[in-house]
Amino acid sequence: MNLNKFFKAILVKSLVEAFFVPIPKTYSKLYSVKVIYDPNNVLHKAKYQHSENSNRVDYAAQELKNVEGIQISSPADDKERALRAIYRVHEKWYVDDVLAMCLKGGGNIDFDTYLTKDSFQVLISTTSAWLDCCQATLNDENEATFALTRPPGHHATSCQAMGFCIINFAAATAMYALEELGAQRISMLDFDVHYGNGVAAIVRKDSRIRYCSLHEKGSFPGTGLEESEGGPNKNIRTIEVEVGCSWKDNYSQRFEKEVIPWLLEHDPDILIVSAGYDALEDDELANLCMQPEDFYLISSKLKESFGNRIMFGLEGGYAVEATSKAIKYTLQPFLEG
Repeated sequence: MNLNKFFKAILVKSLVEAFFVPIPKTYSKLYSVKVIYDPNNVLHKAKYQHSENSNRVDYAAQELKNVEGIQISSPADDKERALRAIYRVHEKWYVDDVLAMCLKGGGNIDFDTYLTKDSFQVLISTTSAWLDCCQATLNDENEATFALTRPPGHHATSCQAMGFCIINFAAATAMYALEELGAQRISMLDFDVHYGNGVAAIVRKDSRIRYCSLHEKGSFPGTGLEESEGGPNKNIRTIEVEVGCSWKDNYSQRFEKEVIPWLLEHDPDILIVSAGYDALEDDELANLCMQPEDFYLISSKLKESFGNRIMFGLEGGYAVEATSKAIKYTLQPFLEG
C-alpha cells in the first residue's frame, strides 16, 4: 500500500469538509404541476370588445411556459367523454340548443354571454382539460393540476347560461370523478369573487359533494347570501366578504377558520378549486383588494390540508397581467415539494 497516497487522500478529504459548504439540494426538478391549455380557445371570441377574451389564458400560458417544473400540455381529444360529463349536469335540450346556435353562426345568449360558430368546439376542449386535470390528480400522478381554460363556467345552471358561463365545468368534473374515476367524496372550493350559483344549484342534492363559495357580498349574480349549511344535505356553504376586503382583513381569517376545516371534514378524495382571480384589486369587475401574492398563501394552506390532491380550474379574472401573476403564485407551493 502506498502510504503517501493514502495520507494525501485523507488530507484532501479533510480540507474539502473543512472549507466547502455542501450545496443544498434543489427540489424544483423533482416536483411538477401539469397545466392543460388549448390555444384554440381564441375561437370563442366576441365580435365586440369583451372582458372575457383569449388574452386571459394566452398571456398566462406564455408566462408559465418558462417556469421550471410546469408542464403545459393540450387537452385529450375525447369528445365522447366530454359530452358524457356535460350531459350529467346539463339538460340535453339545453346542450342541443347551444350547439344549434353555434351551427347558425353564434350570437348573444344574454347581454354579456355569447357564442360563436366555433364555441362548441372550445367548450368541448375546455371540458376535456378539466377532466384531464381531475384524472391526473386523482388517479394517475397524484399531483396538483391546473386547467388554464376559458370561458368560465361556475354560473351556468343545468339549463341556463349567464355571466359569461355556458357549461359548468366544475360540476361536470366533480360528477366525472364520482361516476368514472371511483371517487367517493368531493370537496369543492370557489374563490372567484362572484358566487358560483350554477355549481351550488347542480350539486346541492348530492351528499357526496361539499361546495364552499367565498365571494364579495352583493356581487353578481345577486344570490349567495351567507349560509353555513345550505341545501337539503347541508353541503353548501356560502361566505360573503365585504367590499374592499383584503387578505389581511378578515378574508384570511374566514378562509382559515371556516373554509378549510369545513371542506377537510368531508374527507375528500380530491379538492376541486374554481380558481377565479377577479378578487384582485386590479380587476375592474369587482371590488375586493386581493394581491397576486396572496394566492401563494391560499395555495400553501390548501396544500398543508389536502396535500397534492388538488386540481384548479380557471373561472374569472380579467386583469390580464395581475391574473397571470396570481396563477403563478397559486402553483408555486406545489413546485416546492
